Amino acid sequence: MAGNDLKRRAIGGAAMTVAGRLTRAVQGIAALAILSRYLSPAEFGLMSLVLFIASIAQIFTDFGTRIALVQRQNVTRIQEDSVFWWNIGMGLTLTSGIMLFSPQIARLMGEETMRVPLLWVAPIFLLAALQGVSLSVLERKMAFGKITLAEVAAALSGSAAAIVMVLLGYRLEALIAQQVVAPLVSALIIITSAKWRPRLQFSYEELKPLLSYGSYVTAAGVVQTLSAQSDRPIVGNRLSAADLGYSTITEQIVFSPLRITVQMVRKVMFPIMASIQNDDVRMRRGYIAMQHGLMVVMAPIALGLWVLATPVVAIVLGTGWEMVATLMGYLTVRTLFSTFNDLNYVIFSAKGWARFQFKWSLFSAAVGIAVLLLVVDYGIEAVVAGRLAVAIFLTPLNSYFALKLISQPAIEVAMVLIRPILSALAMALVLGWLQGQLTVGPVLQLLICIPLGAMVYIAAELLLDRARVVPLLHQIRSRGRKG
Repeated sequence: MAGNDLKRRAIGGAAMTVAGRLTRAVQGIAALAILSRYLSPAEFGLMSLVLFIASIAQIFTDFGTRIALVQRQNVTRIQEDSVFWWNIGMGLTLTSGIMLFSPQIARLMGEETMRVPLLWVAPIFLLAALQGVSLSVLERKMAFGKITLAEVAAALSGSAAAIVMVLLGYRLEALIAQQVVAPLVSALIIITSAKWRPRLQFSYEELKPLLSYGSYVTAAGVVQTLSAQSDRPIVGNRLSAADLGYSTITEQIVFSPLRITVQMVRKVMFPIMASIQNDDVRMRRGYIAMQHGLMVVMAPIALGLWVLATPVVAIVLGTGWEMVATLMGYLTVRTLFSTFNDLNYVIFSAKGWARFQFKWSLFSAAVGIAVLLLVVDYGIEAVVAGRLAVAIFLTPLNSYFALKLISQPAIEVAMVLIRPILSALAMALVLGWLQGQLTVGPVLQLLICIPLGAMVYIAAELLLDRARVVPLLHQIRSRGRKG
């Protein structure tokens, strides 16, 4: 693949997927604004426990074979068919297993009311199995537009189902419907778009090398999920479902515009980096460009959300959710540190370092859970602050290994990324001062602060980061004219 064509696909794919994820973020927050006025923090907390179990089980649906299909540069038809039938078997096993053992799982989590929701969400594992190979086909073709369409349509359909049900008087059932409808719509669109159909053939010998790679991916995924979501069972048991609800809603508000965007860029970059995995010069160039582009977007949104947390929560959630505004400060900063790690994982995956990812996941999970157990008795604010401390500690270590793998000096990355961060800090200081002077309602606060913050940030970027941000703006503008 030619360099210019690869760059064009990278920019186009990133722009398309970020736009799609931002659309999802806006509709997600809009749906949350409605649901939070009918449902309690405890109900959101209970559903987060259900999704914790579902997210762990879903990792085993393809046993890492889908990622292996994307990572490998040459894939045969018999390998695709073998992966499909393997996934179907795993999906059926997980669906029936969750249904059969739902009472025991509910008792283990300390929430007997989880049993019925677990029964309803169990079929999502089979849906994931059905679309796995089709999704890998689209990713190898870098058909990011079709993938984005599927994800946006799924999110809109899930939110619409939840809102309709909550308006009809349902409560927890509305959240269950959201989690079932979304993957159903996604699977239908992905399968239709890929135009890939399985054949009645299976070869364990052809599947075996994919499972070998995928086993480390799966193990790392389980450990990463346990590390990222370990607060759910611990907070649910040691504190309360309401505290877990506050934490869950905070993540939804912050992760919607921030982490979701990063994860989609990660999804775009993985097949691109995998295609140039033996060219460290191009990988270094792509890594720095993407980290800088992400920070230009992420830093002002993260620090802006921190400063404007109180009016945002008042508008989006209404009364009774004030704790969310407090927690947002910790989570927005943590998200900035996590941004580095997401693209580091792209490097590890593209280079085939699945075993290292697994070992790193074990280490980071051990550190995270240890800190969580130490601070949980001090309350939900201590839990969120503790997770931020873990991110600050682990990010430099993770980055060291990723940069060493592509022979990239850390100081060059730091010098590139510090500029948009300083620009965002300048914006945050101005908005923080302005907030102290305003005596208007939350809507007017945002109407005043958001445009002013944008102007301050752009001015600071033109002053501190002109050499990089101006060409980036030209690229975006030229693509807009072509579109």
